[in-house]
Amino acid sequence: MDTLRSLDYNLIKTLATYTHDHTWLAIFVSFCAELLIIVPFLVLYVLWKKPEPVSNKHGNQKAALLALVSLVLALAAKSLVNFLYFRPRPFVSHPDLLHLPFKVDPASFPSGHTIIAFVIAFSLWHSGLRKVATWLLIVATLVGLARIAAGVHYPSDVIGGILIALASSWYMHREASSIRKFLPNE
Repeated sequence: MDTLRSLDYNLIKTLATYTHDHTWLAIFVSFCAELLIIVPFLVLYVLWKKPEPVSNKHGNQKAALLALVSLVLALAAKSLVNFLYFRPRPFVSHPDLLHLPFKVDPASFPSGHTIIAFVIAFSLWHSGLRKVATWLLIVATLVGLARIAAGVHYPSDVIGGILIALASSWYMHREASSIRKFLPNE
């Protein structure tokens, strides 16, 4: 376990220090870590406003609603994990660690931004919107990496967020299929 913690700390220290040393990178990381999270929600809005199916399993509105329900499930799982296990932010545990000045809650594990970005991408993938989901997976990866480079999450926080997002989107699309009958028909 100490090896994993050491690897976690060394990776975040390297990325955060490199980010702090390059202004252009700090600006890009700030954008990706704080603002890029808007993109998945904009995609869901466009899918909702364009209800005709585009060769996917459910139609655009069902895909958007399933993504939102998956998101609620994932955020509930995050809250449960935060209740059972509290991990402070990296810059709190390691005062020597450089970080970009963001307003953040005190809990570090798992990464909420990563959960949001990945659960929407995974859910749209499961709904059959593979092209849109591929682009959102790139966006989600940028969000996760930026949260590490900004010094506000350990790599394991981001990995934990990805796993929660994958599990909740899979569950909603595979096991909880009974919810589909309550979603709009297109």
